[in-house]
Amino acid sequence: MTHHLGCEKNQLRSGSNSRNGCLTKIITTGDEPLEIRTLRDRNGTFEPQQLKKNQP
Repeated sequence: MTHHLGCEKNQLRSGSNSRNGCLTKIITTGDEPLEIRTLRDRNGTFEPQQLKKNQP
């Protein structure tokens, strides 16, 4: 996220896009569901590398 936005966490930024918390996804594994939290930005342009958007 730092590279995507061009600033560190809690650092003021001049643009309109900024960090906007996280999104929780539940992944079904063989034994039990696993809850994963991925970061998100206000404009929705950040694409997590490990767990892509809209990936089932």
